[in-house]
Amino acid sequence: VAVGGVRSGPGAAAQDGGSTVRVVHAVSDIGPIDFYIDGRLAVVGAAFASATDPLSLAGGDRRITVVPSGAGFEAALVDTVLTVAPGAAEEVAIVGSAAGVLAVLFPVDAVALDADRARVRVVHASPDAGPIDAAFTVGDAIFPTVDYLTATEYAEVAPGAFPIDLIATDTAAVVATLPDLVLGAGEVADVYLIGQAADASIQPLVVRTEVGAAPLVG
Repeated sequence: VAVGGVRSGPGAAAQDGGSTVRVVHAVSDIGPIDFYIDGRLAVVGAAFASATDPLSLAGGDRRITVVPSGAGFEAALVDTVLTVAPGAAEEVAIVGSAAGVLAVLFPVDAVALDADRARVRVVHASPDAGPIDAAFTVGDAIFPTVDYLTATEYAEVAPGAFPIDLIATDTAAVVATLPDLVLGAGEVADVYLIGQAADASIQPLVVRTEVGAAPLVG
């Protein structure tokens, strides 16, 4: 649950020169987390396999601290500085395992789309899944060999249904499947692979951002 500074989307931040971040909880074995920005509590009790609403903040170097929900700073799982681009929309992914947690910043392409277009990419946030290929079901890979802590480039597509399989590059085994991904015009979807093979928690998580689309002409 976000406790302050929530905006409905990246456009609001761009208007005042600020930025937005969303917190993505991708670590299956640490329980709910609290998230601090520059020592101020911003999110309480974020659960695994969730993404917060956008949080507004100034661009620049921001101290990010992650603790088990309800714990103090002495129990910090992450205490680091991330550089947020001014006027940008970004995602802070909390990744790894209880043995080692990281906060990784992934910029979102929040530029308005052409009419009747959507945007999609894959973000690999599972520490023990190995490299993956992302493919439309019964189709060729659209994003081959995606490594851990890597985000693919965005692909622009016509709105519609896009069932996606996330496949182990080395063995061709399906690691996770997303049978019901539907993209609308003006929508950006980040398909995260989260969780761990070690505890059978691997799953996809879709984080959506509305950026708007130009009207159809003619």
